[in-house]
Amino acid sequence: MEWLNLGLVLGAGYVLALAGYKLWLAVKSLLGQIKQTEAALGGFGPDDFSIEPAKPSTPEDLSRLLRARKAMQKRKAHEREERRRRLVARISSINIDRR
Repeated sequence: MEWLNLGLVLGAGYVLALAGYKLWLAVKSLLGQIKQTEAALGGFGPDDFSIEPAKPSTPEDLSRLLRARKAMQKRKAHEREERRRRLVARISSINIDRR
């Protein structure tokens, strides 16, 4: 009986050792992937690029930019209206049985 208990304890220890080894290998692989990812992403950052808003340098540029902005706003308003019109047409074409 004592040999059976000893065998169970040793078997359980072996299984736990295998599970721990497998976990250690997984963590080692994960840390390697994290290091590779950090190295790949190391070059990216806010220092690499900067976005500067458009600044008109002459009054002609200002008027051109204002016209372009008005045209963009008008185009977007037209697109919204067209989308609303299509949506209303699609909803009104649905045949609902109201009994």
